Amino acid sequence: MAFSITSSFDSDFYLSQNPDVAAAIEAGLFESAEQHFNQFGFSEGRDPNPYFDTSFYLEQNPDVAAAGINPLNHFNQFGETEGRSPNAIFNPTYYLEQNPDVAASGISPFLHFINHGASEGRSPNASVASQTSEGFDEAAYLAANPDIADAIANGTFSSGYEHWLLFGFDESRSGAQNTSGDPIDQPSNDGTPNDSPDDSPADPDAPGAGGGGGGVTPDTTPPTITSSPTFEINENETDVGTITANEASTFSIVGGDDQALFQINSNTGALSFASAADFENPQDAGSNNVYEVEVQAQDASGNTSTAVIAVTVEDASEVNGGTIQAAIDAANAGDTIYVAAGTYAENLVIDKAITIKALNGGDVNIAPASGVAVTFATGVDGDVTLDGLDLVGNGTSTRGIDVTPGANIGTLTFTNGEINGFTDRGIFSTDNADPTNLLAMGALVVSNSTLSDNGDGGGNTAHIKLFGFNGNATFENIGLVGQSGGSAIGSRPDNAIELIGGLNAPNSANPAPANSPDIGTVTFNGVTVSGEYHKNPIGIFNFGELDGLSITGLDLSGAVSSWKLFNIDGVTETNIDGSSYGITFPNTTDVVAEFQGEKSANQGTVDTIITGTSSSDQLNGKEGNDTLNGGDGNDILIGLAGDDRIDGGDGIDSAIFSGGSENFTLTRQADGSIVVVDNVGTDGTDTVVNVENFVFVGGTTET
Repeated sequence: MAFSITSSFDSDFYLSQNPDVAAAIEAGLFESAEQHFNQFGFSEGRDPNPYFDTSFYLEQNPDVAAAGINPLNHFNQFGETEGRSPNAIFNPTYYLEQNPDVAASGISPFLHFINHGASEGRSPNASVASQTSEGFDEAAYLAANPDIADAIANGTFSSGYEHWLLFGFDESRSGAQNTSGDPIDQPSNDGTPNDSPDDSPADPDAPGAGGGGGGVTPDTTPPTITSSPTFEINENETDVGTITANEASTFSIVGGDDQALFQINSNTGALSFASAADFENPQDAGSNNVYEVEVQAQDASGNTSTAVIAVTVEDASEVNGGTIQAAIDAANAGDTIYVAAGTYAENLVIDKAITIKALNGGDVNIAPASGVAVTFATGVDGDVTLDGLDLVGNGTSTRGIDVTPGANIGTLTFTNGEINGFTDRGIFSTDNADPTNLLAMGALVVSNSTLSDNGDGGGNTAHIKLFGFNGNATFENIGLVGQSGGSAIGSRPDNAIELIGGLNAPNSANPAPANSPDIGTVTFNGVTVSGEYHKNPIGIFNFGELDGLSITGLDLSGAVSSWKLFNIDGVTETNIDGSSYGITFPNTTDVVAEFQGEKSANQGTVDTIITGTSSSDQLNGKEGNDTLNGGDGNDILIGLAGDDRIDGGDGIDSAIFSGGSENFTLTRQADGSIVVVDNVGTDGTDTVVNVENFVFVGGTTET
């Protein structure tokens, strides 16, 4: 019998196993069973359906437990493909290895087992397979479990073995043995460490399934609010802080003299003012800028507790009619400066850790007549945030932000703003090849912003250029807009974003230095690059390892350049995997990305594995015995020195060699590969598969 279930949430099962949740929904505390599971249930060890064991999954996967994420979602999105087991009996890796038809179909092995595999007698793990190699003793199992015999008779199950695989093992049913009479030793989900209450996959409502999950002991203990009873915030802000409790709870406002001025997120506990507080015009009942509100935490069983919260609003520096620079000079490290809407023709110099923020979300333009809009001098020694500011170059100023060597910024955050019209660069930093003594900044965050019309002055221009940078960088929800209308090469920015790790001199990245740093934690998410560029719109150069590079959302489909749209070069990473990056390229057969190994003799010889994207790529192994995997697209593969393995994959691919064809010997092997031997130069002996064109100096040989 096929149950035809999915691995999604089963509301009927969840409510049957958790009557307290059903009561809470009836009382209006939750809208649905799934809402309860997502907010509280999985952290309490409750199961979302009859087959997925929450506690087992979290116990076996401490990384998932530590992350605090929904285990069912994790299994469906990642866990199954990573070979993680959803319960005590099913091993997806084993199942796929033993059932190539399932592997070839591409369907979920867990769903196949539940809907088909169990009824077909396929084993869920190696232990069960070994113990039942002589067969499962149907007679013994049905004799011990007459209800299952009845369920088979009415078509609920195809066999006793199917029932045992899906439910019986977890119910510890007697009579489970092989045909030699040996009991089958398979622990139930109840046997997993710290698994209480029982979160078995047995469905007590399924005919013949017997009872499975135990009930939940009524909870009469109210939650304890653990967050501070006092908060302090600057005027002009709305976010107060987060109310927390010692257990999963929903939050609400139930009283306080100033309750009407507040709001709270019932799920997260985030407390905020409905509108920004003004220190000069207090609205609290005491007119002393101390606001009181009473909050309540309610757990899944309906138990509640309350706490009175006092929020003190502090005076803050405000620029309204004066200059921003005067406020910066008067500020102390850690201060926030609020800038009223307007245009400020200033060249700001910041030498301390401060926040500059648009007042009440107003339109603040910093528009110098020339030079740099914001310069970070040496000795900032802390974090800086620019929030809601537009830096305007008007085609006459050179840079939006310039981070001086030795500024020593912790994290520079530019958010909710624009940088446009600067002739050189929107954001620039350098350590002058001396990161130890002249660190510019440890991290850069650019979010919810647009950079456009920068870099039309020619000569190594960019929207963002980090020169000699081994820190962390986050680019999130930003637009990078190049020139348009068939602009001249010299009026285009070279790059949208260029990250260069190691420098060999203050103004030189070539050749790559021997001590190129590993890349920091660098994230591209929600980044859209469009318009015309002179060189690579995205370039990442002169790094060691690339483990910290994460590209989950980079859209280059609207970018135009005669160079490759994306380029990694001069890295000593041994495994460069372009297929792991979430990049959207234009719909073209042209080569759009370039992945390259070590850049110079300074970086030594590296045996590199390079894998391309699903678009057309150019892979360049350079020195070393490299492995090049083109994947999809019409790829260009260049092994150069060393004995390389070149696999073009799908598409019409070309392998490039550095000498004339008369200097090479090509021999087809029995397996279809072609061995290419360089008899004169340094290309070595390469093994080539799935490549249509062999390109030599002076001509092309097609296979």
